[in-house]
Amino acid sequence: MKAALYIRVSTQEQATEGYSLDAQLQKLTSYANYMHYEISGVYRDEGQSAASTNRPELKRLLRDISAEKVDCVLIYKLDRLSRRVRDVIDLVEIFEKHSVSLYSLTENLDLSSPFGRAALKMSATFSELERETIIERSKLGKEQRIKSGSFICTGKAPFGYRADFKTKSFHVDEKEAETVKKLFELYLEGSSFRQLQIYAKSRHPDKFNSPSACRDVIKRMMYCGMFVWKGKVYEGKNFPPLISRETYFAAQRLLTKSGKKKVRDNTPYLLCGKITCGKCGSFYVGKLRIRNGKHDRTYICKKRLYQGKDNCSNKVVPAEIIEREIISAVKKINFVVCEKHEEHTNDEKIEKLLDLYLEGKIEKFVYEKKVKLLKKAPVEEKDRPSGFLLKNIEKLPKNKMRKILNLLINKIQVTDGKIEIFWNF
Repeated sequence: MKAALYIRVSTQEQATEGYSLDAQLQKLTSYANYMHYEISGVYRDEGQSAASTNRPELKRLLRDISAEKVDCVLIYKLDRLSRRVRDVIDLVEIFEKHSVSLYSLTENLDLSSPFGRAALKMSATFSELERETIIERSKLGKEQRIKSGSFICTGKAPFGYRADFKTKSFHVDEKEAETVKKLFELYLEGSSFRQLQIYAKSRHPDKFNSPSACRDVIKRMMYCGMFVWKGKVYEGKNFPPLISRETYFAAQRLLTKSGKKKVRDNTPYLLCGKITCGKCGSFYVGKLRIRNGKHDRTYICKKRLYQGKDNCSNKVVPAEIIEREIISAVKKINFVVCEKHEEHTNDEKIEKLLDLYLEGKIEKFVYEKKVKLLKKAPVEEKDRPSGFLLKNIEKLPKNKMRKILNLLINKIQVTDGKIEIFWNF
């Protein structure tokens, strides 16, 4: 009989607690030799979780079973195959379809008998229960560690630190920490995120591919010795701070203030914030190109600009061409419809005032006074651009043109030079 030996470990902890691949292989080999089985192959899934059957060596085993290279499968314990009842049953059905028996060494399960198959389902149920219990305990342990001040990092350590997984703590990376301190210093001195990126990129060429990476550094609370989890702030116990709290909160105040600051409308690009990439969904941004000594305005996908053509291959669009096309489309709008829509704007306001009066929320004299004013007042130009303005939109200053376009257009989608306008009406 040709026997396949399937062995698996998911974590280093299992490997050190008696579930190592070598330990499983030794026991299964001894059993196969005792039973005078011919070992057709050994299938080793190292570092693979039992939560999924998407494992390289398990897939290879199933291919060999389909090719009738295996008569029986030997496993050390049922949970080496899977901890999910449904997965175990599905795998057993595949085995039975190809007349392959399954034998679990520690549980003494033999599927050749009805009792063995019943015992299999019971064992698989307890394996799944064990897995869910482990997950629940892990969650509770994680929550307890966080509440005691231990910052938990499941992936790469934050910039400025190096993770020590043995002690579950973080050590300072001196070069990166120096960059963090300098970024906060430069930001508080008035440098923009673009300027911060230039400085950080010069020190770390493989990092800081966009100004937003510097913004993330400025916002990270960990640098002042605290961290946020589920909306609550905790004092960090397993990592040292890189800056003072005064420095961190001064930077946050400046960040909030700059976020509220009114943006000067002096950009030469008419469609900023309106063009989106039809391939990756990013916004298009304005970029000045210099060719043969000539300056050309263009719009380019933000992802392509900062991450390269390999990440988004959508075309660069000349600003003059797309702006001319959009203005031409705006001038073709049915002005009569627009103006009729304007005529009803004040009527809607009057109806709302009447509702407030009937509900007793405003006095009669207030209602009559406001209705009188609304009947006399023209519709504000900023709410509904008039037909005259639309016909002559190209003669307006760019800031006014931009305001009108923002009212009319929801977004402009560009896909390999094809332009599609999504209107607000």
